[in-house]
Amino acid sequence: MNAIICPDGELPDNQDRVAQPGNKGMAMLADWMAGMNAMAPEGRRAPLIFALREILQSPDDPSHMLAGLLEADCAWFVDAEAASRKYRHDSFSARPTPERFHWEMSEIGNQFGQAFAACAHALAAVEGATALADDLLLQSIAHALFHYGQYVKWLGCNREHPRTGMWQEMHQLFEMAARRRLAVRPLLLFRSEEQIATCAQLWLRAVMVMTLNTGNLSPRQIDRSERWLAEWCKGIAIDEKQDPSLHLYCVDLGADAGAQRAGSGLPAARPVYLRTSHLYGEIVKARSNFLGESIASSLGLYAKNPLREYLDLLDQLQRAWASAPADTLRRSSPRLATPAGTPVEVVQGFDRILALHEQRSGGRTDAGLWTLRDYSEGGVGLAVPRQTDRAPATLQVIALRMQGETAWRIGTLVRVIILQSQGERLAGVRLKGTGPTLISIEEVVDVPVRGAARRPSEDWEIEAPPRTYRVFFLPGDEHNNRADSLLCAAGTFKGARNFRLRSTAREYIIRMNRVIEGTNDWERIGFHVQEKRPLAQKP
Repeated sequence: MNAIICPDGELPDNQDRVAQPGNKGMAMLADWMAGMNAMAPEGRRAPLIFALREILQSPDDPSHMLAGLLEADCAWFVDAEAASRKYRHDSFSARPTPERFHWEMSEIGNQFGQAFAACAHALAAVEGATALADDLLLQSIAHALFHYGQYVKWLGCNREHPRTGMWQEMHQLFEMAARRRLAVRPLLLFRSEEQIATCAQLWLRAVMVMTLNTGNLSPRQIDRSERWLAEWCKGIAIDEKQDPSLHLYCVDLGADAGAQRAGSGLPAARPVYLRTSHLYGEIVKARSNFLGESIASSLGLYAKNPLREYLDLLDQLQRAWASAPADTLRRSSPRLATPAGTPVEVVQGFDRILALHEQRSGGRTDAGLWTLRDYSEGGVGLAVPRQTDRAPATLQVIALRMQGETAWRIGTLVRVIILQSQGERLAGVRLKGTGPTLISIEEVVDVPVRGAARRPSEDWEIEAPPRTYRVFFLPGDEHNNRADSLLCAAGTFKGARNFRLRSTAREYIIRMNRVIEGTNDWERIGFHVQEKRPLAQKP
């Protein structure tokens, strides 16, 4: 059997007994079901992938094959739901790495989808439609569409796109169900799940999840969106004629592609249009639920499952799915005439950026070389080479300098997309202001001198030695009502504290009062100016 390649290399070849040439795929699947309870949860996925791949290599009678797949699918569904729920509450629970976890989950969805699709095509080829044949065909199509949706979701968590031909297979299954008048017939997919689904809803669920694979949502946000869509897709209408005021997305059933913007101008052989206007009400309802006491207490306001992450998700879903202006989303600032393909030096991570500026001009940068795709005053689009020092990640802070420039700009990666065909990554960068300046701030400990007046601007005694931090000053933008802020190493903000900041002519006493954004590497901090003094005056 060919090796299965995943982000961490080959899957462990511990399936010698079931992988012998004489064993059929269904026997392997039965062995997996019999032994799954004895395996650790993270050890169950690799042998299941082996079994499903073997099934596709040795097809069986479609009715017998479908019965075995359905039984295994019910067992896997319970396991997959538990793993997904655990991952949403604690992203560190994915073993051995989140990337491998996402890949294994997506590959199982892909293999299950192909196996059920093979059953559907075999059953559809049998002449003479009966009620039993329609029921078997409906189950085959519905389970195939469900698992292709899981495949799309978990690929999106790794910022990858489906294999060539997957969308065409999904569209064919959806049209097959529509021709047999099965697309809107409800069925219960799994005994342990109470929700009733239809083939149309399952197709829509996968299509809508794929619209979120833009690189600017976290894996947990994508997983949560797919959960909501299980219910929300019931209200999405599929229309054959376009109304620009109602339809944001179009799907070409004759193309190997998912949903496209309805006004994109792309040619479509067999277009259908998705009416998603009702999603606005669902998003508003979800936001209200998140603000309620019961949901807040169940999610918990702690780092491993932040409520803010899901509220941010709802804002993004509203812009993407439920707002007509989303059809014309673009950068607020016009693109500049910098030629595409220009080399761009990039330094990743706050510590490396700080070391870069400490070296001053002419210093050794150890920068990676990326390529410019487009550019504006507020953002930059870059192509990341396949072999790079550090893989780019959403919310990572970077410094960049284009060919021919001397000054470095600082920004954060707001989206990262992997082009599966070339293995190249596309990165979108939001720039932090027009001219970040490296400065020092000195912590002030206010201790009134005994017997002296306790005015805030006089008679301060400074504990020695005061702690000094090197930070970047980010000038604000009055036009956009954006205040000045500081870009610091993570952990600098430890409650409201006073710091001394010196310019060429003045000294400022500032008070840090909030973290605006950040990660475990950096944070942008807001502050309030408490006092201004001439530089010559001493406290």
